[in-house]
Amino acid sequence: MVDLDLPKDDPTTRNFYLILAVSILLGTASGLFWVTNSGFLPTPNGEPMFTNLACSTMTGNPEFNGPMTPSYAANQSCSILQDEAQVVVWEESDGWEPFDRAAATFDMP
Repeated sequence: MVDLDLPKDDPTTRNFYLILAVSILLGTASGLFWVTNSGFLPTPNGEPMFTNLACSTMTGNPEFNGPMTPSYAANQSCSILQDEAQVVVWEESDGWEPFDRAAATFDMP
């Protein structure tokens, strides 16, 4: 029989269990959030469960918990359903001129 005299205060196992526990906790929380925000859980009005819970809590409108699809006015009263377009402006740059010159000097073997 071999008697291994291993150190008793090795933090590797403790660190592994700590990292494992935090990872399981974050993974479970992310998975639950994803499931409630997807269409996998059926709701009476057909909207995602997260939207129904958040909008009914923020606005107090019972239309989000009813069997009918919320009206346009109810959707406009919920701030998480508001979306604004991002304006992007194309700007010309003069950075492509040396590219043509560098490509012309490429030698094919």
